[in-house]
Amino acid sequence: MGHKIYLENYSALLSFIDYATDIHVWPVHKFTLSTLEGVTMNIDTHAAGGTRQRFVELKDYINTYYVNNGEKSIIVDVKLACPEEQRTSIDPNGYYQQFFLNLYSSISITYLNLAYAENGRELVEAPYLSWCAYINTIYRKWRLYVES
Repeated sequence: MGHKIYLENYSALLSFIDYATDIHVWPVHKFTLSTLEGVTMNIDTHAAGGTRQRFVELKDYINTYYVNNGEKSIIVDVKLACPEEQRTSIDPNGYYQQFFLNLYSSISITYLNLAYAENGRELVEAPYLSWCAYINTIYRKWRLYVES
């Protein structure tokens, strides 16, 4: 199960990233940028002590990669994890192991994908709906900001 929020294009994704400062401190589980010609940058996001690098440490690579590759279409594939403190406030009973926000853009499609990892227990829908509502609120505020 996943919930997708479609964006117009790569520029809209960059605008959303810049606006959604909440996600800048989130741990990164996947950070891959590639071109249609096959040039790929895949960053190992593991940091010292078993932690993950924060998105703020890596997000500027997206535009740098785009510029360094002649401003040709690139594929952005980034997976962010909701911080544990926030996950437990959304899901205090621990029905879900983790919530994720995937940022994806290619030449043909751009979207935000909201996903989760199960913990093997019966899944209750309310925490996932709260997670979706949280991200949708950030998205709606960004849309209002862009359109004003």
